[in-house]
Amino acid sequence: MSKMNVKESLLEVVKSNNLEILKIDLFNDFELFVREGTRERNEYCKTYTTLDDLDFEVEAFLLNDEVRGIVYCQDKDTKEPVWIEPWSDECYSWWQVSRVPKFYKRKTLNEVKLLLISARNRFRSAIDGVMIPPDERYREKSKAFEELEKVLEELENETIWVCKPDKENKV
Repeated sequence: MSKMNVKESLLEVVKSNNLEILKIDLFNDFELFVREGTRERNEYCKTYTTLDDLDFEVEAFLLNDEVRGIVYCQDKDTKEPVWIEPWSDECYSWWQVSRVPKFYKRKTLNEVKLLLISARNRFRSAIDGVMIPPDERYREKSKAFEELEKVLEELENETIWVCKPDKENKV
């Protein structure tokens, strides 16, 4: 069977997915039993919190037996959270990369859109029917309103509505 260096294999996955490591919370199966509360901690329990801790070799198909837990990351471009876990089947082990699902991101963006729409409507109500002299305060409010409109328009053009306030569905 072939051996793999745990640190090198993890760094390869991080690099190929354009990720930045935020926190390493990995451990061996003896530590897993301690965390589950079925055993007492002893000299065989190991935790890995740095890349240097992971600089050892294991049989390629035993990665998930030797290393458990999660490596917390973020995408370098989008800054979205990403996590990496060791996985395995009957004959091979690998690092599984997981991301926040698109449907959840759409839901969150829709909530932001609804807040922006509400803020826009409140702002419009506050200035409707009121003659404000064109002083610096008015210009600042106008600038803020234009920026709000621009962000809202960008969001509406970029994403899919899960539930639009006027009950239309945009695909």
